[in-house]
Amino acid sequence: MMEHVYQVTGMHCGSCKSKVEAALSAVDEVTQVNVDLPEGSATIEMNSHVALETLQQSLLDQDLPYHIDVPGTGASATTTRHPSP
Repeated sequence: MMEHVYQVTGMHCGSCKSKVEAALSAVDEVTQVNVDLPEGSATIEMNSHVALETLQQSLLDQDLPYHIDVPGTGASATTTRHPSP
């Protein structure tokens, strides 16, 4: 099991926190998500590594306006939302 901490931008309230936790928890291999709203961070436990783009896509799939990236590295997810047919 591994644990990673990510920065999540765009959250403003407890509802945002709950939505982010639910969306990220739905990702395969993710076992637990704890969002710290004041810090703007998410601690994610996973069975095996999950790509940053997969985590971002889980937020986009729920139409959530949040952005997840690795703090301090400048690395960010590049996944984009595709228009619905």
